Amino acid sequence: FPYTTLFRSFPEGFLVADKDGDVIGFLTTVAVSLYEVKILSLAVDRRYQNKGLASMLLQSLFEVVRTKRILTILLEVRLSNVIAQRLYLSLGFNLVKVISSYYQDGEDAYLMEKMLA
Repeated sequence: FPYTTLFRSFPEGFLVADKDGDVIGFLTTVAVSLYEVKILSLAVDRRYQNKGLASMLLQSLFEVVRTKRILTILLEVRLSNVIAQRLYLSLGFNLVKVISSYYQDGEDAYLMEKMLA
């Protein structure tokens, strides 16, 4: 299973939010280099959306990567996913470029990055 290898390379980058033992959100990353991680996925159960859970998961990631002396966090987000873009921008991510036809359905993506001090 491909996530097993990713988990072994950077286990701190797999974050889970649970309530009463049920997973209600998660964030997965992969180490791109010693100083850079990439967010692969961020998801929150619909019943818990708009309650700050995604922001909490991202803030937890920021704490983890700072302890590892990681300098940059990267992610891709659909051009149509304005809600996610607003969240990322509010947390200090910047738009880097548009990646044409990034998704399987042909939609473009923004490459975004957050530089950590």
